Amino acid sequence: MPVLENGWGPVFTTAFPDRVFFPYGELICFTVILPYLTKPVDGMKLGMAATILSGLILTMNIVLEISVLGVNGLSNTVFPLLDMVEKVNIGGFIQKQDALTMAVLIIGDFFR
Repeated sequence: MPVLENGWGPVFTTAFPDRVFFPYGELICFTVILPYLTKPVDGMKLGMAATILSGLILTMNIVLEISVLGVNGLSNTVFPLLDMVEKVNIGGFIQKQDALTMAVLIIGDFFR
């Protein structure tokens, strides 16, 4: 299979609208609100703190998934968080947390 048979053009046209704005689109939308705040400096500080905190939480989540599933397990699954939660077994009592995990993800997405 040839790599980049048609050059870089199709790669850029596919990646530009989808992958560039995916993680930062909401951040750009919220920066439009900053000039209208009574204290824009406080909004900027809070926004930067929230961005850094969410980045750290995502990083810890990925590190935890890699440590539980391994690199191959992580790359071969569509929803690594659910596969990781399936492996939870604390004393044979706390297990099968898939429904709770899905509820938390759906509620979090709703509030987002």
